Amino acid sequence: MLKDAVDSVPSGMQQRFPNLIGIELARLELERRGETVAAAERTSYAAAIQAIRDREDCCDFAQASILRILYRYPESKILPAEIREELLGTLQADRYWMDEPGGPGGCYFTENHQILFHSNEYLAANLLGPDAVFGNDGRSGQWHREHAEQMLTRWLDWRMRFSFSEWNSSCYYAEDLAALLNLYDFAPDEVIRKKAGDVISLIMFHTLLNSFDGDLGGTQGRTYFRQAINPALQDVRGLQWLYLGSWRRAGTVSFRPRVRGVILLRDSRRPGRHQRGRSS
Repeated sequence: MLKDAVDSVPSGMQQRFPNLIGIELARLELERRGETVAAAERTSYAAAIQAIRDREDCCDFAQASILRILYRYPESKILPAEIREELLGTLQADRYWMDEPGGPGGCYFTENHQILFHSNEYLAANLLGPDAVFGNDGRSGQWHREHAEQMLTRWLDWRMRFSFSEWNSSCYYAEDLAALLNLYDFAPDEVIRKKAGDVISLIMFHTLLNSFDGDLGGTQGRTYFRQAINPALQDVRGLQWLYLGSWRRAGTVSFRPRVRGVILLRDSRRPGRHQRGRSS
């Protein structure tokens, strides 16, 4: 499936769609598994980096992929050192919440963006270190880690207490999982890993309970018309295939469901691995 995902993206597509940096996750994962893979597609990284620097709406989606790349593949031979350093610099310069200096720069306040920005800030601060100075507001890595930990802990607690405002979302559950699985695999704090794991289980329970043959039905707190009338476009579709492996695959639009999310789910949360089944 990973190779199919890489091959399914038309040439030049990554340059136009920054979130397709998820294809680079597929490439890196294939390398980790011992397969021969072409070197990094620089246009994928350049598009994602530029989107974050320009503070485009939804750049936090691409940033979640960047964090997984840096945490999971530190020794990759197909990711040049100069790209790695540029990714780190992009994390250090970003604006992580709406009260920081700078313009509005996209949506921060909806449910999926909240956990993405909080988890991105937390993991970036942990990766860069407590003494790192974040370029946008001049605060330290220690400050950003503590700030993000407070915000994401509240988000996680509220999901278990009140559930979701974007419930059963065929698109935004995939974005929630991008943030949550990063926390589950890489958060240094065991309490946060446990809370993230609980919410992951809740999302998968909602998704599987309300799906038939891989198509998510029922009411949705937030979705889009194109996904409502064509379930093949649902981002959660590939996640269900990977989790259960028991229904037909997503078909010809394999680059549309978040490749990033598919890889994030690939082993941490498979059935039978719910108790701290963290990847090596």
